Amino acid sequence: DDRTQFATAQAAQRVLGHTFSADSRVFTAGRAGLGHALLRIRHLIDQGHVRRVLLVGVDSYLNAATINHYLAQERLLTTMNRDGFLPGEAAAAWGRQHTRQ
Repeated sequence: DDRTQFATAQAAQRVLGHTFSADSRVFTAGRAGLGHALLRIRHLIDQGHVRRVLLVGVDSYLNAATINHYLAQERLLTTMNRDGFLPGEAAAAWGRQHTRQ
């Protein structure tokens, strides 16, 4: 939810010792979130609002509610379902600095 995302962003700022730009955003659009984020980055750079960007993506299926949901939907790889997926976590980061011409 939004409160959890806000708390995560606040914690990241404390750990990094850096305040994020007011233009920072959290996208919760699933797989489509990457596309939304890249369009936002392009807009911010093209409009001259930012010189540097950091795009961070995370995904997690490692919580009880999500595991139980996919078990009930028979979507997880189990001895009874050999066509399911293995839940896990992933993260990636990408940065870019724009030099004005």
